[in-house]
Amino acid sequence: AVARCAGGAAAPPHLVAPGERYYLRSVGADARRAAAHLPSSFPGLAASAAALLEAAPGGPGAYHSSVLRLASGGTQLWTHFDVMDNVLAQVEGRKRVVLFPPSCDGDLHVEGSSSRVPDVDRWNDCEFPRYRRAVHLRLETRLEPGEALYIPALWFHNVTAEGFSVAVNVFWRGAG
Repeated sequence: AVARCAGGAAAPPHLVAPGERYYLRSVGADARRAAAHLPSSFPGLAASAAALLEAAPGGPGAYHSSVLRLASGGTQLWTHFDVMDNVLAQVEGRKRVVLFPPSCDGDLHVEGSSSRVPDVDRWNDCEFPRYRRAVHLRLETRLEPGEALYIPALWFHNVTAEGFSVAVNVFWRGAG
């Protein structure tokens, strides 16, 4: 399936039509009650992900979940924060990650845990008048295969796949 999604001259036909985008996120065995756990859902990947899963600060009791994410190029997740610390590890492809510190909450036009500003690069000043104040505080990086980024709890982040992308998120409970 990875080869089909990634495309290329030797790849079989795509799973989706040209121009369509997809975003697939693994869930737990009981999608409504159980946290995602990559080794259970994808046993063939368990050995490859072991070091990442074992690296959670606070020991094995701090681990919460591990999520496999596949996305087509150009797929952008909304700006949001997570209530747990996490590491985003890039397996295949590249991702652009834009981060905002928690202090930007009031300027990101937040509802719940997500910003209402749909595009971190192009926004309407009339609709989102405070957003411009947050722009100068943002941090940006690109993740290549084999790289990982620590995202502290409550930090806002916006992620865009630059081409076909496979990544793993590992979440853990804070020490406090």
